[in-house]
Amino acid sequence: MSRRRLLLAVLLLGSIAAFFAFDLGQYLQIDYFKSKQSAIEEFRRANPLATAAVFFAIYVAVTGF
Repeated sequence: MSRRRLLLAVLLLGSIAAFFAFDLGQYLQIDYFKSKQSAIEEFRRANPLATAAVFFAIYVAVTGF
């Protein structure tokens, strides 16, 4: 196995371990977004261009994968 592949495997496994160790899955639940809905709406009203840019970036990343 090349050094580059080994580094990639270690980074991937480390990311997965951190995801579970810090319980980051709670931030991907619908209940979390519902509890933050008013803050998200407030941000959208205050920063419409930034909101559109973030949406566009997420859309491009998801469709790219």
